Amino acid sequence: MRAGSDAAQAGLATGDIVVGVGNYRVTSVRDMQRLAGMQPRVLTLVVASHGNLHYVQIP
Repeated sequence: MRAGSDAAQAGLATGDIVVGVGNYRVTSVRDMQRLAGMQPRVLTLVVASHGNLHYVQIP
């Protein structure tokens, strides 16, 4: 995770696992890249962190 990046500022941390983009499940980096390109201005990620799921929005 790059310090100061949009993702870091939104609350993502090293070790977090992106399991969804918007309403779609992500099973690979390729899935994430494809789905991220289809999203509106704000990217909503579903993230697994420390055994919990939460949403992170990245402008």
